[in-house]
Amino acid sequence: MENVEEVQILPLKSASDGCENHVSSSADKPQQQQSSQAKPSSSKRLLALACLLLLIAVITIVILLGLLASRSCDNGASESDGLQSRRSPKSLTRAVYLDESGKACQHQDIRLPKSLLPISYQLLVRPVLPSQGQKTSVNFGRVKMMLNCSRPTDAIIFHVGAGIRISDLTVTAAQRLDEVSRQRCPSLDLLYIRVSRQCTTGELLNVSLSFEREIEGDKLDGFYMAKYKDKNRALRYMASTHMEPVSARKAFPCFDEPEMKATFDLEVIRDWRYKSLFNMPLARTVPDTRCSHLTNQSGCHRDIFQTSVVMSTYLVAYAVLPMDYVSLQKVVKTSRGSIQVGIWAPSSSQNQLDFAMSVTEKVLPYFEDLFNLSYPLPKLDMIGVPQFAAGAMENWGLIIYRFSTLLYDPNYTTTIDKQTIAEVISHEIAHQWFGNIVTMKWWDELWLNEAFAVFTQYIGVDAFKPGWSMMDRCYVEFVASALQTDSLLHSHPIIVPGLSDPNEIESMFDDISYFKGSALIRMLDAVIGRRTLKRGLIIYLNRFPCRNAASSDLFAAFSEAYMLENGDSGPHANSPVRNLTRVMDTWTTQVNYPLVTVRIRGNKLHFRQERFLLVPNATSIWKSNQTSRFGFRWIVPIRYVTDQISEPRWVWMDLEEEKTIELDHQPKFVKINFNQTGLYRCSYEQSNWRELIRLSTEGYFDSTDVAGLLNDAFTLAYINRLNISVPIELFETLQDDHLSSATPWSIAMHKISEIGPMIAGDQQAMTDLSKFIVKILNRPLRNILSKKEAELTHMERIKRQTLNQIAVMVDEPLVTNKLFKMYQQWRANTSFPLPPDEIELIYEIGVYKGNTSDWQFFKNRLNEIESYSEAKHVCSALAMSSDVDTNYRLIQSLLNLNSQEAFSIAAKLCRRSGLRELVWSYFERNWDIMMERYDMAFTLTEVTKFPAEFHTEYDYQRLSSFFANRDLQSGWRSAFQSLESVKANINWIAHNLDDFKSFIRQKASGL
Repeated sequence: MENVEEVQILPLKSASDGCENHVSSSADKPQQQQSSQAKPSSSKRLLALACLLLLIAVITIVILLGLLASRSCDNGASESDGLQSRRSPKSLTRAVYLDESGKACQHQDIRLPKSLLPISYQLLVRPVLPSQGQKTSVNFGRVKMMLNCSRPTDAIIFHVGAGIRISDLTVTAAQRLDEVSRQRCPSLDLLYIRVSRQCTTGELLNVSLSFEREIEGDKLDGFYMAKYKDKNRALRYMASTHMEPVSARKAFPCFDEPEMKATFDLEVIRDWRYKSLFNMPLARTVPDTRCSHLTNQSGCHRDIFQTSVVMSTYLVAYAVLPMDYVSLQKVVKTSRGSIQVGIWAPSSSQNQLDFAMSVTEKVLPYFEDLFNLSYPLPKLDMIGVPQFAAGAMENWGLIIYRFSTLLYDPNYTTTIDKQTIAEVISHEIAHQWFGNIVTMKWWDELWLNEAFAVFTQYIGVDAFKPGWSMMDRCYVEFVASALQTDSLLHSHPIIVPGLSDPNEIESMFDDISYFKGSALIRMLDAVIGRRTLKRGLIIYLNRFPCRNAASSDLFAAFSEAYMLENGDSGPHANSPVRNLTRVMDTWTTQVNYPLVTVRIRGNKLHFRQERFLLVPNATSIWKSNQTSRFGFRWIVPIRYVTDQISEPRWVWMDLEEEKTIELDHQPKFVKINFNQTGLYRCSYEQSNWRELIRLSTEGYFDSTDVAGLLNDAFTLAYINRLNISVPIELFETLQDDHLSSATPWSIAMHKISEIGPMIAGDQQAMTDLSKFIVKILNRPLRNILSKKEAELTHMERIKRQTLNQIAVMVDEPLVTNKLFKMYQQWRANTSFPLPPDEIELIYEIGVYKGNTSDWQFFKNRLNEIESYSEAKHVCSALAMSSDVDTNYRLIQSLLNLNSQEAFSIAAKLCRRSGLRELVWSYFERNWDIMMERYDMAFTLTEVTKFPAEFHTEYDYQRLSSFFANRDLQSGWRSAFQSLESVKANINWIAHNLDDFKSFIRQKASGL
């Protein structure tokens, strides 16, 4: 962070006047006054006073350090190991934030004081884009903020983002109020204004100012520019917003915190060749000639929009679109009224909007009924834009998507991508309740927005297409990811108290907030039941409409719903579930999760829980002093079956390390975590594993439980807690093809692909592994390929797509030969139809088996094609060349591509062992250029994950040194997670490599 000096932290004054200063500058003055009043002749009194003051200072420092240490132990786990303290605001030193002149900012807190609260914004913007005769794109604007004085203060403090130039600032009130001083603090994005008197409680103030800022195209946040080619291949420019989490301040000066909600009035002055959209409907358009001096064109219009509902700044959205943009409009009827829905995209994609509309017109009314709360806006627009940092953003009434997550092209969109589009749309619509109607108070509880949107997206798509079996996809799509990420020491609790640094806020948009949070909701759903879950959500949403809430509010609603539904009876009578706040605290405030081991002892089951870490000795390697008020134990709901218990039963571990229960029989086996609804891993005795393998061979378990067994077995073997034969023999059970779902295949191949880079240098081992996988694949592949297209269900299409991908990966001849032949036919005549589910594989095989002319063909095609779905496949193909020089040139050109194409291709290249080193070396050499050009939280997080598959001590030391000498910003956590993954890989090679190669060689012999 620039303009920052490190000093020892000191206690702050009361924030009641909105002007916090360090004690060193405010408390020294009275001490000096006391000293000056001392009589010169009273040397003993002076000495005594000096000693007293020194004693007070020492005591103060000791108390302060004690408070800081105790605060770090509140609410579960804290992190203060050496790696994190360099970048974490929880260390015992903190930054002194400086203003533009190098002086200390008068407000030193990242959070705004609540002395003044915004009521309304009147915002005027006038974007000037390149097509209007300008060399650069600029947004001219003016904002008027009406503020309520909640407690007396003479300081007005609000956010002004980097690059914004302000002018004509005035402060007015009913009684005269003059500006006394002004301070701009870039490192905090704050403007501090001292006025001539304190406001009185309840008094209204108006702050008005003009501003301007360049509209950037590479940094996809705030109000930014994008470009695309229309159906005539002409270049078109547009501008749209992405405010979450802390970028509204980059678009216009504001109080940029989620709890500081207000209404917004927007007026957009635009060139006649554009149209504009806002969260709210257009009220009217009037001519406006005052912008003529800003452009060579004379025709300008002013779009005036209806006043918004009360909302947070991060949900404000507006877009200025070329007239080439078209929309599909429909009035969607609900049980409570009707909503005008519009789906927007360039005219070249006009025929790709129907699927998005079909999802919306089903899911939007369904969520209204599910939550028993109306969607409060008269319209809902959805826009596809060329470049977008996230998959989509839930702006209230104006959801913005990447093209790839909104547009469905029946000629190029795969079944999996079609499902993803439905999921993303359902996710963003769910946010209209979770996040928009009820908003978290601060970013430390981001999961209240994102985890519920993830979980309910599956419920929404399940309502849209019941035959898609969406709830069966939960394990592979988010539970497994949560288990993987949260097995690292450098993970974080779902709730992170004291979160304040903007980089930490941006780093919260990760697998923990999204996937671990949704996995906990899924676990809760299994425990209390869908009916109770729904009732709890209704209580929560209807109790806090257009307000902010905390996790405790949600848990209280669920507890209330549980008691209303069950009272003192039900399957969990006399269990911890009666106090869901206590139960959930163990999961939301602690990092990581438990490994539950079960042993059969006669007619008894013995359970033991322990903290699970992918690097078992991680706390000593990284000298972590993480602590938890729960001692890294959890209240664990365990659902189990045995050979004589077919209807699952529950047992609870209530913070106990060990627990024994007695059965009425001696079980031959036990399977815990039935249907994989619990967020923990499971371990068994060797004999129990053998029984589970036998039962899987017979098709005893469903796809989710088989996937869970595979995931746990491979992971335990990876850390040397289980013999490698167990997961491999479990994987072999898939050859009998008992399951219609692709879920177990996806899990197994993901775990095997983690091992792939570590044996890539051993050609014999790679050959043995490929031959073994081909053997397992043989029957399921032929079975699925023998089915006619029209006979396939949605799940079977996904299974076919998954098995084809595996077949190509291991060079299975039946599939690879067929796909390469199709490529040759298509290459000779590109009008030759290709099946959408196989297009990407066909393109990739064509480049891999072809020559440099094939690669050049796709490079040219990327600039010519109109389908954004096809563009995704082409990017993937470009990363598959087998020519060394071609790959080298591609890597060297990455930063010349737009950010989405660059990092999509880079991620694909990094999955190829021979190219991972080249890609990462390129990013190391060009790190500063990348940071300057893109500087996006989502990008930095993804790039710092690229080295996770390295596996030598040299790699570890090199990465450690590189990360230690870079400002990683929001990517710091994922960087250290990558380091931890490298260490885990090193451990696997040391303890498992030889056994793995030997076992696979035995399995492959004779094939």
